Amino acid sequence: MLSTTYYPLSTPAGEVTAIEVSPHCDTVTAFQRLLGGHHRHLFFLDSALRQHGLSRYSLLGCQPFLVLKSKGTNITVEDATGVPQEREGNPFEVLRSYLKTFKSVGAYCNTPLSTNLPSICRAGVAVGYLGYDLHHFLERLPKNAIDDLEFPDMYFGFYDKFVVYDHKEGRCFLVGRNLEDGVREFNALVGGPPETDVESRGVAHRAPA
Repeated sequence: MLSTTYYPLSTPAGEVTAIEVSPHCDTVTAFQRLLGGHHRHLFFLDSALRQHGLSRYSLLGCQPFLVLKSKGTNITVEDATGVPQEREGNPFEVLRSYLKTFKSVGAYCNTPLSTNLPSICRAGVAVGYLGYDLHHFLERLPKNAIDDLEFPDMYFGFYDKFVVYDHKEGRCFLVGRNLEDGVREFNALVGGPPETDVESRGVAHRAPA
């Protein structure tokens, strides 16, 4: 029988809730379910060395409340609706500003309930990449390469709702703000026994063409 445990956490960024679900499926099954839902900006950070005790957590998320990307000095910021706003500037400085603003949805939680949570449940999540061409903001080098792919130099999503798997303790949490409307969807995502063999994770990591 599926059960949920709520951990309300007060933080400088507002009220945050961690919801623990038991029993829960494995990470690959949850990822496949997310893929089937065609969500925006899905990410999957799966620990690969858990047998050696080196990779305790796996994280999944989608639907960021903010997306930050840049090309040269042109910076684009999108809110949850996908509406873009453009500006000029140094991508590192803009990223640093947003990281400072959203650095934690709960890093200062110290309620009695929070002591029963993994520390990663008390931090916000920003997932993305920094491209090679950002080196032009750090040092002077000639621009000889042809940009035939035209990928953004920087791309980050900021998430205030995400799933945490604690492999050490065998626990699974949904962490974020304003979760009341998403509990049923979360239960459908991670609840129940595994539907796939974990040994097939190499196949499950590839998104469909």
